[in-house]
Amino acid sequence: MKRTVLMATVVLFLTCLLLVSFVPFSKADFETPEIEWDETYGPLEGYSVVQTFDGGYIIVGQQAVFVPPQPHDTSHWGNQTAWLIKVDASGNVEWNRTYDKEVGGGLRAYSVIQNKDSGYSIIGLRPQVGDNNALFIIKTDSNGDIQWNTTIAWSGYTRRCVGTQTNDGGYLIAGSSSYEENKLMAWVIKVDENGNSLWNRTFESTQLWSVSAFAVAEADDGGCIVAGHWEYDCWFAKIDVNGNLQWNQTYDLQFDEDFSYMVNSIVQAVDGGYIFAGDNDYRAFIVKTNSDGIMEWKRSYADETEFTSIVQSTDGEGYFAVGGFSVPDDESPGILFARLDSSGNLLWNSTYPISKDTWAYNTAYSIIRTSDGGYAVAGTFEDNVWLVKFAPDSDVPPDGDSPPDTNDLPDDTSPVFPEAWFVTTVISAVIVGASLVIYFKKIKRQH
Repeated sequence: MKRTVLMATVVLFLTCLLLVSFVPFSKADFETPEIEWDETYGPLEGYSVVQTFDGGYIIVGQQAVFVPPQPHDTSHWGNQTAWLIKVDASGNVEWNRTYDKEVGGGLRAYSVIQNKDSGYSIIGLRPQVGDNNALFIIKTDSNGDIQWNTTIAWSGYTRRCVGTQTNDGGYLIAGSSSYEENKLMAWVIKVDENGNSLWNRTFESTQLWSVSAFAVAEADDGGCIVAGHWEYDCWFAKIDVNGNLQWNQTYDLQFDEDFSYMVNSIVQAVDGGYIFAGDNDYRAFIVKTNSDGIMEWKRSYADETEFTSIVQSTDGEGYFAVGGFSVPDDESPGILFARLDSSGNLLWNSTYPISKDTWAYNTAYSIIRTSDGGYAVAGTFEDNVWLVKFAPDSDVPPDGDSPPDTNDLPDDTSPVFPEAWFVTTVISAVIVGASLVIYFKKIKRQH
């Protein structure tokens, strides 16, 4: 009998171990893609990159005369100069242009677009007379020479803007402006391919510093999606192709109520829903909604991190997000890369701390999918534009250290399960413990 009980215990324990081997561990299923090359250009700040028709890349930014605390902070501009850098498929500079004398100094360029005619468009902010400023659009030819430029001013001080091109050749631009003392409004404007305004919408609240737009994209139906914060909640709105509001959603993600949400990037998912990414007091998060803006799940990650740009992975099974992270002892922040599965769980992350002794602002601001199935990332690294080309997913990890593991936010729409290994270990311990109790009781009775 002793042998029977002992054998049963061993069999049960080995069975549990076998079950563990079949539990899918998603974090081990994906490896960080190989870095094919990376280049720096500068001294500049780089905010946006797109792949050009010839397989190269175009990057927009400005001279790094100073280091701002946030990428879209327009305080203390000084004499900023917008730059456009064209590189080939290997990152070698073909040409670069500056735009200060032609359209005035103080330009801060945030978005770059390649047009159907192989020219480029730059979107950003410029100072106006007095204490105001306005957004600008510069249209260039394929060599970066200006064809036209236009300025669009809102009442008050325009603080942020971001832009994207639409399928009809026009532009969607979103931003925020202060229209009364300590009050912000968000706005979205659609312009045609020549810079003429077609429609605009504004969003206001009665609270102070209440409504801001940080991200905009074209929806699959030709409409517009815009995201930011509304008071202390995360905010997301859908506008149709004619500028009519279709729906307007806010989300309490249960972060620190004293800080607003920075939604820095938004994309439409392959299932027709939407993904937006950002941070709340430097804690990165992403949110997934359905096509009507109803939240399906939400995730947060380590403290002192931010996501500034997100794309759907080339396999359609997850997301690739980039941003920055802070390091202890008030050292310069570093660059963060993260791969997420289709439910927002962290599969891997890689970080790149700086090597300089002096303080510098370092963040990846833009990630795009490339025509070969890889990714390109642009940002600011040690006061230079940093352009990185990732190969498609491979088995070769890049150099880099990992920040703390991810956490899930409290989620009201889907259950959050413990890790499979933990559950299996507990079950195994219970079974083995019960078996041992039975075994020793049997021995006691026999004696």
